[in-house]
Amino acid sequence: MAVISCYEKNKVYVVSISGEITHESVGEINEYLKPILAEIKQNKLTGMILDCKKVTMIDSSGIGMICGKHISLKKEGKRFVLCNLNDRLWKVFQATKLTGNLTIYSNIHEAIMTVGVDGNMKKYESDQSSTETNEVAANRSVPSLDDFMNYKRR
Repeated sequence: MAVISCYEKNKVYVVSISGEITHESVGEINEYLKPILAEIKQNKLTGMILDCKKVTMIDSSGIGMICGKHISLKKEGKRFVLCNLNDRLWKVFQATKLTGNLTIYSNIHEAIMTVGVDGNMKKYESDQSSTETNEVAANRSVPSLDDFMNYKRR
C-alpha cells in the first residue's frame, strides 16, 4: 500500500509517495492523482513533481503510470518531473532508458525552483541540458517515451 501526500508550492503540485508503486497500488495512486491532474490542466499551475524519496519499489505498472502522467501533462504544455530517486529506482529508470525522456532532479528544492518558476514547454525542452541526458538523447537506439507507451499496449 502506498501513502500519498500532496501540497502546492510556486504554482506546482508536489506529490510524495511512500511505499511501493506496483500493480497493487497503481489504481489507488491514479485515483488520488485524477483530481490533481485535472486541476493542473485547468488552472495556471505549471505541473507536478513526484517526490520519490520514500518509494521503496517500482514495477512495470508503476513505470507505466509515471510515463502516462508525463505524457498527459506534456500534451497540455505542463511539466511532470521526478525527484529524490534512491539508487534502486535510479537503476530501474536507467535500465529502461527513461532517464533520457523524463526530467529527474536530485532534490525537491531544485525541482520546485525549476518547475515552479516557469513551466512553459520551451523552458522544459531547454532544461534537458545535462551531459547524461544529452548523451542518452543523442543515442538514436533509445526509444522515445511514446514508443515505450505504444509497446506496452501491444
